[in-house]
Amino acid sequence: MRGIVVAVFVFVAVVLASAKQGDSANTQDASSIPVVAQTLAEQGKARALPASLRGRIKFKIEEGAETFPLPSGQSPAVLFRLPEYSAPYTLTVTSLPKGFGTWKLFIPTIVLLDPAFQPTREVSEAEFTFKPQTFSKSQRLEGEIPIDESSRNARYLLMYTDAALLGELYGVHRNKPYGRPLSALKVDVKLERSGHGSLEVEARPVKQRSTQTSR
Repeated sequence: MRGIVVAVFVFVAVVLASAKQGDSANTQDASSIPVVAQTLAEQGKARALPASLRGRIKFKIEEGAETFPLPSGQSPAVLFRLPEYSAPYTLTVTSLPKGFGTWKLFIPTIVLLDPAFQPTREVSEAEFTFKPQTFSKSQRLEGEIPIDESSRNARYLLMYTDAALLGELYGVHRNKPYGRPLSALKVDVKLERSGHGSLEVEARPVKQRSTQTSR
């Protein structure tokens, strides 16, 4: 499994779309990803992560934001320019729920792309974990993406959501995943997939372990 730290809350990424939805999603050509990414870059909309690997970018996808034809349908999309690779680092992508009762949440699909906007890796929503509120942080959906030698050619990160599943409901319960229908379940947090929301992307270097051993 790739590096997502499991929290005491588990985000339920259960896809229960109908066969009709699945057929519709499959009609979209995955080649739309490079086209959308290049379009955003040419429009000057690529957000650059700091070369120092210290800091984060906060942003909002507003209601009514421009959408693009992507593999799962029309979705908002955000493009980030990654720093030139020199040493391993970690990208942390965070999506913050909004509302009360049933919280609306933008659930990201992430694609890493090379300098020619060709996909090198997809990070599915199943690799994200829903984490509870703490003293310093709000409840959130969070995923960590390691960038190392195997992905050193990654130069862009494209973020969008599965448009075919917008409006789907999910539940989060302590130490136990739940799916639909929520009416029959006792859950701590109810989530509705949304096409907009508040997100953060943070880059930080990987701490190198000392090779010295004590004598």
